[in-house]
Amino acid sequence: MNSRVIKVNPYFDAAIILEDGVNIDVSGEDGDCAFDMTEATVTLVLAGITSLKSGSGRAGIEAPAGSTLTKTSIEGSGSEAGTLNVSGGSGGAGIGGADGEITILGGTVSPEAGADIGGGSESLPGDSTLRRYLKGVSHLFRGGRRE
Repeated sequence: MNSRVIKVNPYFDAAIILEDGVNIDVSGEDGDCAFDMTEATVTLVLAGITSLKSGSGRAGIEAPAGSTLTKTSIEGSGSEAGTLNVSGGSGGAGIGGADGEITILGGTVSPEAGADIGGGSESLPGDSTLRRYLKGVSHLFRGGRRE
């Protein structure tokens, strides 16, 4: 396990502020996750550009069933400030896992994986719940597919 990852304990309710320039890349490590929040509730506040890349079989931000992720900007909901570049490893979603609740309130999100937001390459559509995009949120999705 790489020591430079973010792991939120299950059932924990946390607000995490990531400063500009955070770059966690464990893409070369099979099974390592850059940001694991399994069964936790996290408000992720971005103050700049953050890049998260996970290893094979893991989402960039792991938010499966029982997890709630709210992503926003340091400048508040609806602001485009704060960029999240997130990549899952082979077979993993950019953000997700399966059945997690994901809300994006501000900033720019650029996921890149088998499923950008969702359950990964083996998931069916609708495996995760993307609650809403509010005005002012910039996003780039490349679209996943099931093989």
